[in-house]
Amino acid sequence: MTHTVQEFIKTNNLPQAPSKLIVAVSGGADSVALLHLLINLGYECVVAHCNFHLRGKESDNDAQFVSELASKLQLPFFIKDFDTKAYAQSHKLSIEMSARELRYNWFEQLRTEQKAAAIAVAHHADDVVETFLINITRGTGIHGLTGIKPRNGNIIRPLLHITRSEIEDYLHAYQQAFVTDYTNEEQIFTRNKIRHSLIPLFEAINPSFRNTIKATIKRLSEVETLYNKQIEIILPTLIQPYNKGFSIDSELLQKQPAINSVLHEILSPLGFSQANVQSLIKSLNGKSGKQFYSSTHRIVKDRQLIIVEPIQEKEDTIYYIEKNQHELTTPIHLSFSYLT
Repeated sequence: MTHTVQEFIKTNNLPQAPSKLIVAVSGGADSVALLHLLINLGYECVVAHCNFHLRGKESDNDAQFVSELASKLQLPFFIKDFDTKAYAQSHKLSIEMSARELRYNWFEQLRTEQKAAAIAVAHHADDVVETFLINITRGTGIHGLTGIKPRNGNIIRPLLHITRSEIEDYLHAYQQAFVTDYTNEEQIFTRNKIRHSLIPLFEAINPSFRNTIKATIKRLSEVETLYNKQIEIILPTLIQPYNKGFSIDSELLQKQPAINSVLHEILSPLGFSQANVQSLIKSLNGKSGKQFYSSTHRIVKDRQLIIVEPIQEKEDTIYYIEKNQHELTTPIHLSFSYLT
């Protein structure tokens, strides 16, 4: 398997040994195998572990296991404790999304401090299939149907072509211990429901279901490449600078064969939802002045233009009214009278 992983790394232009990597190690089979493989391949590994304090003593036991593993392998070890539930509450996120946000923010901070080439995480082939199905259940576009990428920014995934059963066989062959997270069996999380309930149903219909999905994802990835190239051609013809933002030519937009997809690519990075996109499309032939907001930007539907600008920070200003004054011109024109 070491040779297979090495070939995957070369094929996908991931950092080569002896590059320095931050290796995310939870203590489970996947991440322990990843660390073991990267060491065998000659990488300089820095072990990073997150304790999300979601499973009481088990979380602490996992942290202790990873600490001892790093010590045994004589590797630098860093651990970060998170109050995940409090973070989820304050940011109005699910526990899953909170843990994801917390760990990747910290991993990137650690990567910078350690001057590492990348952050290695242990997503594998089974995760690719599960993520594909999760995205379908939640609703997604072409990008959500193309699976997990071998590289996303500074995050690399050297095990994406390796199955969970292959990982376990590898660890047993080397007699390498790992910890088991029993919450992976609990069907309170979406991924676990798909892993333990949905996929077995599909496999009963098609025993090669996982391979079929992986082949489908590969074809969709090729479609995504064509899609991205077409978007790159279309966007410059529609968008022009406008004040502190930009404008979209409404007439040219409506001549596009896939208005929804074009607008989604322009507006989703600015925080606009699919519902915003749909409402904007419905307003294109209506009256001017309709507005839509994300947390950072505002859209104004003008005559021939769709104007997109950042929301300006509001400043509190006090406007004084002098005695016997009956009119203000700033910030708006206002007339008033005194009642006794």
